[in-house]
Amino acid sequence: MTWTNGAETLFPWFWLRDHGEDAISLDQTTQQRKIDTFAIDPAIRAQRVILSPDQRYLELDWPEHTQSLISIARLADCAGLIEAPLRSLWQAGSLPDPLPQIDYAEIAAGDAGVRDWLQLIQRWGFALIHNTRASEDGTRQLAEHIAPAQHTIFGSYWKLAAELREHADTAYSTQYLAPHTDATYYH
Repeated sequence: MTWTNGAETLFPWFWLRDHGEDAISLDQTTQQRKIDTFAIDPAIRAQRVILSPDQRYLELDWPEHTQSLISIARLADCAGLIEAPLRSLWQAGSLPDPLPQIDYAEIAAGDAGVRDWLQLIQRWGFALIHNTRASEDGTRQLAEHIAPAQHTIFGSYWKLAAELREHADTAYSTQYLAPHTDATYYH
């Protein structure tokens, strides 16, 4: 494939057949492949390849009389032509100035605010959120702008406290805590 900048990328036919994004190749709801990878002929070759009229997909006709689609955006990403999001490393003495911040009202207003918030986190590793309600419910509402809470053996939310009266857990003590996995608490 030759890109508009002159770069060339070779995509194996087998890979293109296995990674189709059309409804026959990919479940549009779960994003799981529907193609049996092991049933694809290792020597498969498309009989015809054209650019879709809207120039967003490659349309590939295969010997088994099927057609698959794969997006140009996905191919560009796999070819390394899409720039990775900017990430900025910092240390205690080099915090960003101003600090990455957003107002809760922007996040609550819809997807654009949530995207802006997540992009700040992606770039800086954190973001200050002004005017968030200082309560468990306010925290819960803020978190659910990203995704539903995951239910664990402790419930959906955990009230963080340094007191060990209600539970015994090394994480809330001054003892050394080696790297470990918390995901074992999921049901």
